[in-house]
Amino acid sequence: MEARQAVQIRLGDRRQPARGGDPGRRRSGPPELTALLAVEGLCKSFGSLRVIDGIDLQLERGEALGIIGPNGAGKSTLFNLVTGSLRPDAGRIVFDGADVTAAPAHLRCRAGLGRSWQIPRPFGGMTVFENLLVGAVFGGGR
Repeated sequence: MEARQAVQIRLGDRRQPARGGDPGRRRSGPPELTALLAVEGLCKSFGSLRVIDGIDLQLERGEALGIIGPNGAGKSTLFNLVTGSLRPDAGRIVFDGADVTAAPAHLRCRAGLGRSWQIPRPFGGMTVFENLLVGAVFGGGR
């Protein structure tokens, strides 16, 4: 059996273009956006296999962030931790200023933190937007 190595994702050092300037320079001063999602020191093991090891990331309002990696790298585990399907062994998850690390998945969903699955089962005859709206309305308790 081949041993798998977990891939550690560190996003804190990514560069953002300076306003009207060189894209290689970091912005100075306070960020223009308020962090919507912050993950700090997140860890998760299954038995002796460490799948998530000290992940830190921050997602700003209005920012799109992709998580990529090979099969077995821990991408789904990361999403399951953030959305509450799994509990982390260590670290914390802050969503919209509130620590949701111990919050169950249904409360995170009502707060606006949810996920989609890799194998969609859309409602036939509805647009993509309408399908997403069903999940947003149901999950948001509205």
